[in-house]
Amino acid sequence: MTKKNFLDTPKGRILAVAVAITLILAGVLIPLYAVGVLGGEPSKFKRDTEERQELVYQKYALTTSSLPLGKYAKFIFTYQGRNTTLQVYLLSEYAPSTVENFVRYVDAGAYNGTVLWRAGIDYYENTAVRSAYLQAGTYIVEDGTLVKRAPKENYGKVVGEFAENGYEKNVVSHTAGILTMIHPENENDGADTDFMFLPKDYTELNGKYAPFGMVVDSDACDTLFSFTQAIVSSPTAYPVTIQSVTIYEKSK
Repeated sequence: MTKKNFLDTPKGRILAVAVAITLILAGVLIPLYAVGVLGGEPSKFKRDTEERQELVYQKYALTTSSLPLGKYAKFIFTYQGRNTTLQVYLLSEYAPSTVENFVRYVDAGAYNGTVLWRAGIDYYENTAVRSAYLQAGTYIVEDGTLVKRAPKENYGKVVGEFAENGYEKNVVSHTAGILTMIHPENENDGADTDFMFLPKDYTELNGKYAPFGMVVDSDACDTLFSFTQAIVSSPTAYPVTIQSVTIYEKSK
C-alpha cells in the first residue's frame, strides 16, 4: 500500500495554507514594523530617521550675555512714536552668500526708512499661535501707497542656501527669532532684498528658505510679535518703520 503524502491530507492542506498566509503576512507586516508604522516601540530604522531629522535643523538660543564673535546687524524701529533697537547675530557660518548679500544692501542704506510691509499669524484650533512672520524689504509708503524702492546699488540675486536647493550646510531651524531670506516662488536663486523676521516658530520653512540671522535681545521676539499683531490688525497702515540698519562686528 502506497503511503499517502501528508500534504495531500485535509490536515496537511490546512497546514500548508496556514504557512502560506503566515509568510505573506510576514512579508507585509515586518517592513511596516521596521519603519515604525506598526508596533509600540519605534524601530531602530525609525529612531535613526527621527534622530537625523532632529540633528539636521539646529535651534539657537543666543542672549546678550553670551554673544559669539562675528558680524551683527543693529535695527532701529519706530512704532507709535517710540524707537526700539534690536540686535541680530548674522549666521555667516551657515549662509555666507546670504549674509554677504544682506550686508551689502545694509551698507548701501537700502533698508533705512523702509516699512515692515506684511505680516501673518497662523493659529491652532484652540487659538494658540502656531506660527508668525513679519516681512521686510525695500518698501516705502508714498502718498499712502506701498512701493518698492529700488536700491542705489543692485547686487543681483543670491544663491538659495537651503536644502531643497541642494545646499546642505544651512542646518538652522526656523524657530522664533530667526531672520530668513525670501525668494520668489519656484525661483530658489531669486532672492535679493526681501527677508522675514520670525516672532514665533515656523519650522515648516525648514529646507525651503535660508535662515541667515538670529535676534539676540531677550525680549526681541515679544517685540516682533507686537509688530506683527499691529500690522495684521491694520495691514494698509504700515505702522512700523525701520529707521536704520547698521553692521558691526564683535571681535573679542
